[in-house]
Amino acid sequence: MGIWGRLGNVVKSYINDSIDDRGSTYKSGKTKGASFSGDPDVDAAFDEINDFLKGSWQKAEENGGSGKGTSFRERTTVPLEVQKDLAELGLSPKANLAECKASYKALLKTQHPDRHAQNSAAMKKATEKTARLNASYSRLEKWFKV
Repeated sequence: MGIWGRLGNVVKSYINDSIDDRGSTYKSGKTKGASFSGDPDVDAAFDEINDFLKGSWQKAEENGGSGKGTSFRERTTVPLEVQKDLAELGLSPKANLAECKASYKALLKTQHPDRHAQNSAAMKKATEKTARLNASYSRLEKWFKV
């Protein structure tokens, strides 16, 4: 069934569900998981929207969420300090903790002072860069775990 067929089913279902026997409109008050359109994907999307509008999405994220949606951190705006730390690791503002950890480890392998032991100037630069990476990663870890 194409997108237009699915959309038609949603509209038909909405019209049928929103008018009771007396001809007046009402909110159906469906419970979570109840079929709205007959399409499980559309039903899941409506449930997610309703949860978000009621504010219970935050509680769902705190309890582990559905696994398919985005995390609470991805929905909030990223502070400037955190953006700077992510940029230090070469990541976008939408990066998660796992991406931060992977980038941090990869950068430490290339920038570690021991790799530049033969050149004192390069070792000094690598030491400074490693210190900045360590500080950035520790702040990011705290921010993601709050």
